[in-house]
Amino acid sequence: MKEFWEERFAQEEYIYGTEPNDFIREQLDIINPGNGLFPAEGEGRNAVYAASKGWNVQCFDYSENAKEKALKLASGKGVKINYNITDLAHLNLAAKVYDAAFISFLHLSTDLRAKVHQQILESLKPGGKLVMEVYHKKQLPYRTGGPGHPDMLYTREMLEKDFGKAEFSFYDEGEREVKEGRHHHGKAYTIRIVLKKK
Repeated sequence: MKEFWEERFAQEEYIYGTEPNDFIREQLDIINPGNGLFPAEGEGRNAVYAASKGWNVQCFDYSENAKEKALKLASGKGVKINYNITDLAHLNLAAKVYDAAFISFLHLSTDLRAKVHQQILESLKPGGKLVMEVYHKKQLPYRTGGPGHPDMLYTREMLEKDFGKAEFSFYDEGEREVKEGRHHHGKAYTIRIVLKKK
């Protein structure tokens, strides 16, 4: 998979665009800035926007090409982000560090998903928030983004199980228009959540 993402992010264009995910932007506009975690951040669009709002940004991905483009985007916007190369299979996050974590379309294999989600939750301070938009299992027939394997798509029940130690302060699922570069474009079926760590 690393080779797949290195090849995809090697293109000069920002394949998911340079603007943040709509839902993450909305939340960044209303949450007080602090220490923010951006897992699997790719080319940096969400992290760079957060930095422009005053967040101390820590993000990671396992693509060197993605990191290079993210740092270039940050430089062009006149902000600084911290970006590490990390393999999610060997993720080792410190506990109780972040005020919020922001996840945009992170889809993982069944054996990895719960482990990564739990680490992200544990990395939040008590009362910290998790903001997330992902594709629902109903996304498959739309073919407008996301993995083609149903096990890598989500339902509310899956997220409730993964994040059992957090409470939903916002939950929405349904059809919406996604415009994030050519790989996330068109009518789609997504889940959007805000969780609060207890």
